[in-house]
Formats: sequence, C-alpha cells, structure tokens
Amino acid sequence: MFTNDSKKNNAGRKPIDPVFMLKGLFFRRVGMVRATFYIGFTNLVYNMCRLVQIKRYHFDWITN
Repeated sequence: MFTNDSKKNNAGRKPIDPVFMLKGLFFRRVGMVRATFYIGFTNLVYNMCRLVQIKRYHFDWITN
C-alpha cells in the first residue's frame, strides 16, 4: 500500500482534524481571544453538521 519512503515521510505528520477541514488550517483572525472564539465556533458548527447527518441517516440510533 505505502512504500517505505512514503511511510517515513508521513511518520511526522498528524492527521487533520475534520473540524478544521471546514475552514482550512489557517485562521485569519488577530488576537488570542478571537482565535479561541473562532476555534470554538468552528467546533460548534461542525458538531451541529454531524448531528444533522446522524439524524438524517441514523435516526434509529436516537430513538432507541
């Protein structure tokens, strides 16, 4: 599946959290307070999107 070279190159990389894939890795905000708010808000939006997906495709998980 992967060659030894690609395994070595990928060893130091971390997987990207799906939350941050919505807006990319870079925050265009200034200041720690704004960055903290933006991370929390992005997380909230991601969780709401996941809840909609679960309700739509796995409604039986919620009703049981």
